[in-house]
Amino acid sequence: MPLSKIKQTSRTLLIEEFNKGGETDDLYTLLRNENVDEKENFYSIIKNKLEVKSFKEFTEKFMPSVWEWMEQDPNSGLGFNFRYSLEKPEQVQGAHELKIDQNEFYKMVMNLYSKKSVSGESNFEFDYSEVVELLSPQKVMENAKQMRKDLEYNFKKLDEIKPTAKTEKNECIRKINQIRKDIVSQYKNSFSAIIKLALADTEKKLEGFKKNEDKLLIGTQEDTLLLPCKVEFDDKGELQVVPIENNAVEVVDESGNALIEDKIAGYLTDDYEKNNENKSEYLRNIIVSNYAGQKGELRLNKEELTQRRDRYAAVYKQCMEEYIRAVSTAIEKILNVKVLFENATISGEELVAPIIVTNCKASKLCEPEVKDKFDVFIRENKMEKDDKKIWFAVIPAIGDIDFIDNPDVEESLDDLDLNAEDEAEDIKTTDGDVLVNLNNVKVLLEILKNGKITTFFNFRANETTGFSKFNKAIVENYRSKLQSLEGNEYAVFTYPNFTILPKKETYIPISNITDMNTGEDTKEYMDIPGIYVDSSYVAAGLMIGIQTPKYLEKKGFKIKPNNPDVRMDIEDGDNRFKLLTKMNREGSVMWPSDAEEEICKDMFGFCFCSNTQYFEGKRIKNTYVYLARNMNKSPEGYYEPIYKRLTMDFVMQYLRLDAMTMGGENKFKKDKIDGFIKKEVAQWKREAEGTAAKYDNAILKANEDIRLDANDNKLYVDFINGGSPIDVEILLNNKEE
Repeated sequence: MPLSKIKQTSRTLLIEEFNKGGETDDLYTLLRNENVDEKENFYSIIKNKLEVKSFKEFTEKFMPSVWEWMEQDPNSGLGFNFRYSLEKPEQVQGAHELKIDQNEFYKMVMNLYSKKSVSGESNFEFDYSEVVELLSPQKVMENAKQMRKDLEYNFKKLDEIKPTAKTEKNECIRKINQIRKDIVSQYKNSFSAIIKLALADTEKKLEGFKKNEDKLLIGTQEDTLLLPCKVEFDDKGELQVVPIENNAVEVVDESGNALIEDKIAGYLTDDYEKNNENKSEYLRNIIVSNYAGQKGELRLNKEELTQRRDRYAAVYKQCMEEYIRAVSTAIEKILNVKVLFENATISGEELVAPIIVTNCKASKLCEPEVKDKFDVFIRENKMEKDDKKIWFAVIPAIGDIDFIDNPDVEESLDDLDLNAEDEAEDIKTTDGDVLVNLNNVKVLLEILKNGKITTFFNFRANETTGFSKFNKAIVENYRSKLQSLEGNEYAVFTYPNFTILPKKETYIPISNITDMNTGEDTKEYMDIPGIYVDSSYVAAGLMIGIQTPKYLEKKGFKIKPNNPDVRMDIEDGDNRFKLLTKMNREGSVMWPSDAEEEICKDMFGFCFCSNTQYFEGKRIKNTYVYLARNMNKSPEGYYEPIYKRLTMDFVMQYLRLDAMTMGGENKFKKDKIDGFIKKEVAQWKREAEGTAAKYDNAILKANEDIRLDANDNKLYVDFINGGSPIDVEILLNNKEE
């Protein structure tokens, strides 16, 4: 009953910074201030502050905020600019804290990933039009439309509730008040939210001119439309400026809708007055007219309105581009974690074993004052039992000058030194975040190896490292860069990376603007970065999921409920097609044949593939695992499958629990080893033979064995494709034999 003893084989360490706002805990700070040698206390702190078991719990602990403020800038053309930072600007007065997950860009990214994951379409086939819809100012109008409908519905319902039905009445009032709070939150702390509504509102009013050109008054105010009107939603929910031909001050229809409009407008007006220090009649009217449909008189000059619209469009463009530049990397990181959890679970349930989120840069753990303490923490891991042992780690987004789309590095033609060796450059993201360099990663990989932690790592995800530019040359470059890691059986390099929003789809039309000289309209575009997913998160997610029997069962495998699947060979047979990723197929054509040949000559890395394949008569919809190898080569010159190391570590862990002596971490009495082979190993072998071979998560496969070699006193796991020794020392009568 392996899992009865070992409990889990999937606890994971995620080495990445997510929230640098200063109020969220991180491993770097804990290592600097806590005593690692007080193991129980330190583990308790880690569990409370850094562990998560679901994406929801992750967002609750580590969701970053962004601070918004405005600066005067006479050279900007606007007179000011929006500014954003993931860290609170201490010297700035009036900066507002905004939650990233409440912004439409965040919602667009998450929604786009979810839709692509089930689409079955390549990046070339997928329809990205929704990106435009979700980022357009009109989306704010649609949200206002729905909020208004919700308010009208609940006010009508409130009028129909009997006075004696207090519970039902209170519930209805609670819903109305929550909607009011949501509306206030749209504009209270962020002027940028209002500018989107103002732009959409202005465009609607310009449409009113076009629809009523026959009623324009020509005179001292040229092109002035003077019509009594109200703003309302039509049957399709579109916002309309509707003339009131009889000039009635109030129009009450039989259903009482106008009275409800007035009631809603009254509450929203009061809310605005109470929640804004710097009040603006213009902004108040925009809010009330859009969320309540309040009646009014439309007295606007078309030319002035056009100029206003164009200015709003310029402000919106600057605002959104600046915001997205500040948060795009942070949102990619959050998306990566979502991808990990979705690949590690079937329906978003909690993980069996938690993920420890360092919430600090990998480079921080290499600093002298914490490196030794981190090394102690990791070395202790290999001796841990049950729920404390860490089996996997993730180091994403390594920066390297050769694998960046637009490296921000200045080159010089002067003073060329032909003898100089290449040094790892600091590569920055759009928000100024410095990526971890390969030299620091190599240091961490060595530390994690000492803790017997299988670690997935990748170069930063972008167009260069994704599927669209995948070729023989980049595989050769990967292999060359990582040559010094050969022999590290705990290092797992993952590639290619994944694309959510390709760069070619990132020019978003936001509004028409008018040339005041020619009167011609042109489109104003917003330029946003591409969005990508680091492949190490996908690989780690799959391996975490594989360790859970219920996960495998739902994937179509026959399982023994109490066995982890450390022995799963993803490459074997149909396994790769049963264990598909949640990532859509990236390409619509096959890989270059020379690239595939380059990979296969030594079976390099943990490699994903999106070539067209059929399984059980159907074309598979998602990317699958092509190879699952670590950086250790066999005597035959091939990189070894990661299941070998996992199986050997599982056996070692089992021995520590079942046959540990006081002589040291790898020293075992011979009679204990003999008993282990006669009992557990014999049982595992029986499960792999004959009718018992129905278990896909058996510890051993048919014709495999675990044996003690009398000649060298080494314990061997004899895999189908070659034996591997486990690092043990055999003791006889408490002396080394």
